[in-house]
Amino acid sequence: MKRRRARLRLPWKAKWYLTKLSGGTHLSETDYEDAKAIALGQPIRSPQPISFPPPPPVAEPIPAPLMAAAPSSQPVRRWLHASIDEFISHMLKSLDPSMSNGDHIINTRDRVMRALEAQADIPLEMLERKELDEWILAIKQLKSKCDGKSLGPATVRKNLTGAVRLALTKFVEWKWWTPPPLWENAFNPYTIKKLETPAQRKRRRKRPSTHNVL
Repeated sequence: MKRRRARLRLPWKAKWYLTKLSGGTHLSETDYEDAKAIALGQPIRSPQPISFPPPPPVAEPIPAPLMAAAPSSQPVRRWLHASIDEFISHMLKSLDPSMSNGDHIINTRDRVMRALEAQADIPLEMLERKELDEWILAIKQLKSKCDGKSLGPATVRKNLTGAVRLALTKFVEWKWWTPPPLWENAFNPYTIKKLETPAQRKRRRKRPSTHNVL
């Protein structure tokens, strides 16, 4: 009896090992009969194919963000008011510690900010010749915050429109803005002589032009 059990032990262990590989948790009656037939040298009555569990799914790598894979070819959309703020910040960085250029930089900052009140915020690429003409015309119609009177020709020409032209020129240099053809001609009608009334022109012959308080 002991010899028979010893002969059956090895086939049962082999059968149990194969059952575990196929995902089984216990031996069936058929498995015991097969192990006994193997031990006695008899043919297996009900051979069963061994089925192994499928391999675990391999997680696909998460694709890197599009911006990390390749820089976007879309140009950055710049808005007028934000661009003016950067222009002012750039100018303030060039302020000399001795304030030798302080008057020019501070005055340019105040003038371009005052001129910006006459123009709604739009993307720079939408600033065509028509919008530029309307902006300069609106600057001419601004009133002094001190006495509510119309701004004088010297204030409009030298101060406000001059500051706007300086900022737009810098945008062209920085390749932020592609100007329309002949865009600088928009400033030609706004010379001091053309902006003056006959009375102002007569008065200017006697004394220099004065500037308004913005």
